[in-house]
Amino acid sequence: MVLLLLALALAGCQAAPETPRASPTSTLSPATPVPTATKTPSPTATSTPTATAVPIPAADIEDLNGLELRLLHPWINAAETDFLALVETFNASNAWGIRVLPESAGSFSAVANALAGGEAGHNLFIANGFDLALAVGASNLINLSPYMRDAEWGLGAAYAPESVFAPLAPSFAETREWNYLPLAYQPALLFYNQTWAQELGFNSPPATAAELRAQMVPAAAEKLLDKDDTNNGAGGMWISDSARAPLAWYYAFGGECAASNGALAFNHEIFLEAIEFLKSAYEEDASWVGLQKKPYDYFARRQALAYEGTLDDLLEQEGYLARAGSADEFITLPYPGPDGSGSIALETLSLGIRAGSAAEQLGAWIFARWLLEDSAQETLVRVSGYWPAAGNPRDIAPDYARQHPAWASALREGVRLKLAPERENWAFSRVVLQDALRRAYQLDLAYIPTVLETLDATLLELAGSGNGE
Repeated sequence: MVLLLLALALAGCQAAPETPRASPTSTLSPATPVPTATKTPSPTATSTPTATAVPIPAADIEDLNGLELRLLHPWINAAETDFLALVETFNASNAWGIRVLPESAGSFSAVANALAGGEAGHNLFIANGFDLALAVGASNLINLSPYMRDAEWGLGAAYAPESVFAPLAPSFAETREWNYLPLAYQPALLFYNQTWAQELGFNSPPATAAELRAQMVPAAAEKLLDKDDTNNGAGGMWISDSARAPLAWYYAFGGECAASNGALAFNHEIFLEAIEFLKSAYEEDASWVGLQKKPYDYFARRQALAYEGTLDDLLEQEGYLARAGSADEFITLPYPGPDGSGSIALETLSLGIRAGSAAEQLGAWIFARWLLEDSAQETLVRVSGYWPAAGNPRDIAPDYARQHPAWASALREGVRLKLAPERENWAFSRVVLQDALRRAYQLDLAYIPTVLETLDATLLELAGSGNGE
């Protein structure tokens, strides 16, 4: 189903033009419930339910004893090894002898396909939040809000109220349903070579879009002046083919995402302003796209002063720099907008629970809630490389932050953090948005309003054809 939706999304627009090219080519308190019906967490300001309380299905505590639950996850190799060890810690320590049996699907896309097909018989799924949101009906995922608010088994202060991510966490005041539990955040970031920038005369990272362009132009000019004709046009910001970058730029320029008639809409003056900036930067060689689909070698060889990336790129980039013998230091930055505060668009790594018996659902929830404990969150950082949802990254995983200085460097004071609209058909809307921005690079500004009109019409059409399910 996911593949079908992507095909529909791309078919809803005209054939994509060739991609533009340059010459080269918060601290948690333990809240795992104890097996007694009278034990309740101490009330706090963050745990007091304000929405109408909905009771969770009644389960006999005895039915949790020795309960086995199947879990589908995306990780392989070293990440899977770390995750299996994490699960085994839960299996060996929980008070009921609940056993979670993890199984790797091999990738995030494989989990998404299993969810969309609705044929996986697992009790729990760890996946992209937008894939879980899309598959609520297909995989019969339950509404977790009653569990989150429950006086005995609920979240309490699992998402640290002092965390930078606290405003993004599920709120007890919300009336909308949460069909997945955020475990970690995957941000859209800019990777920035601080050493090279300083050699070019820039002692501070760019804070605004105009400053970004001003720093990229001298980097491109340096490539024109060297003896290598194959890198002419490079040097500035490498443009990715990521579905996250268009939303990141939209947010950076002040955009907001809201569904209208069941579909997201981007035909706004703000998005046009962002596209005008991107096109003008590209036309003066402040940004470029190479033949290689990944930026790591370009960045390591100083053919890109910056690039559009995510935390998936961090370890790969560190490895490329080490193999190249480069002493350059790099950091990650928020996407810069006109006002200088910076913006970071976030997608979630989340957990969903399939409908089952009352005991199965409660046992799955107990494991899900346990994954928000400090020690589990720290391990999930090593597994995924993402920012922990339950607290400040440097507090949850200080060792990881020290080992990888660029990991959380974008979380500077005043930066705006905004979630992707994962529940509004984002799983396929993000692909259509990506396609629209690629087209915009190839067209004169006079045609961009037509692209945005087509974008919104396509999103509306796709949302109407079954609401993406």
